[in-house]
Amino acid sequence: MKKLIAAIILLAILLPARAASEVEVKIPEQSFGSLMPDTASFIAFLVDKKTNSRDNKLRVKVASTINGQGLWSAPYYKGRLVDVCDRGVLIQDAFTVLLYDWATGKELMDLKCFPVFIDEVNGLLIGVSGSGNTRLKCYSLDTLKLLWETKIPSNKGMRWEVIDRPDPNTVLFQSDYIGRINLKDGSVASYPIKQMRFDKKRFWLSNDIGSFALLFGAVGGLIDYFNSAHNASYGMWKETDGSKVMSDSDGKLYVSDRDKIACLTPELDEVWMCPLPKGTSGSARIWLHNDTVKLLNTGSVLENNHLNKVARPFIGKFDKNIGECIQVDYFAENWDEEKFGKVLDFIYDTVYVVNSGSSYVPLEVPLDKAYVRSKNGGAWLIDTDFNILSELLPQDVFIPVGEIGDSKILYNGGDKCYIRIDANGDCVEKYPAATLDVKAKGKRVFRVEDGNVIVTQVAD
Repeated sequence: MKKLIAAIILLAILLPARAASEVEVKIPEQSFGSLMPDTASFIAFLVDKKTNSRDNKLRVKVASTINGQGLWSAPYYKGRLVDVCDRGVLIQDAFTVLLYDWATGKELMDLKCFPVFIDEVNGLLIGVSGSGNTRLKCYSLDTLKLLWETKIPSNKGMRWEVIDRPDPNTVLFQSDYIGRINLKDGSVASYPIKQMRFDKKRFWLSNDIGSFALLFGAVGGLIDYFNSAHNASYGMWKETDGSKVMSDSDGKLYVSDRDKIACLTPELDEVWMCPLPKGTSGSARIWLHNDTVKLLNTGSVLENNHLNKVARPFIGKFDKNIGECIQVDYFAENWDEEKFGKVLDFIYDTVYVVNSGSSYVPLEVPLDKAYVRSKNGGAWLIDTDFNILSELLPQDVFIPVGEIGDSKILYNGGDKCYIRIDANGDCVEKYPAATLDVKAKGKRVFRVEDGNVIVTQVAD
């Protein structure tokens, strides 16, 4: 008997075991994505499962992340919005969006608008309606009642994207303009910007027609497997058309559009404006280097998930305090297309590299240089004459894919692995080699492994 007990103990030690804090949720067959709320204990799978040849609907299947059990399912049409919040699942039905309860699948309310921002902290849902999306509505997710409604400028196509939360009651966003919303009373301030080139014909003929999330950005979706079918995924190295707005420690905003670069106060009053050279209608990115504002105009725009060349790329440098143009350096008109590609694939989102020690730090972009992606998935540091000054191999580049408090989850495409680093940049966790994807929501980590989503609660 003692030998049998010893053998059982030994077998238990050798067999792989799931940690007590982990819950395993089976991924349904034909699932192509999933969505998770910040704190509610559920997951919504998007499933391509038709019941007959004339059934053109997809399915949302909801499961509990407490015990892994399936709960309910609902149909939806391809190309229409599906998203989540802590209160439930949002599904577009013709010209409205319905909210369904997580636990029961019961319809809670008809929003009569399209959600563009969910504030889980304050329990608010912001949506737009009307021709040109000129009405902004705010609902309480607790009472499901309309709190306020206000008029906003028309939006004709750029993604609705949250830029910053200066305080709990204020949201800064970018669409066809820079907007500032007071969440308490609905008052809105705006600063007009001119879009980069937008090919409406190609957009409406694309497969994403009817996709509200493509126009206004993801509400709660995550890229890769953890991705709504309708939230446009541009890849780890891509960006949307237009400029990411940069803010400094004083709350000032720096933004560029088709014609200019400008500095704004937190209230969106113009501090200074400097015209840009004509014909520079490519997407751009802004960095701050001490008292200098650097603008990288990529000379390309993203249309239907493809980079297209529209102008000559350049690096512009401007005085941060008065906006005076210090220098504009154009990239050489011709480059080795076999090496760099027909369209330059600039890296302008934050990536991490290992510093001289063993910690991971954001990659610094020199003031007069740029990084472009190499064909093998790494990166080259180049000057405007396309001299390669240094190289990063694929295993050197780490992409942030999620964060939990002060820690961040990074993905490395060279070794195809995921790690988690703390606020000091030190690696505190390396996920199993079998992990196919990792994302974080709230204080939980979701990872895809062996046909399951493994849910782990992360301690403070």
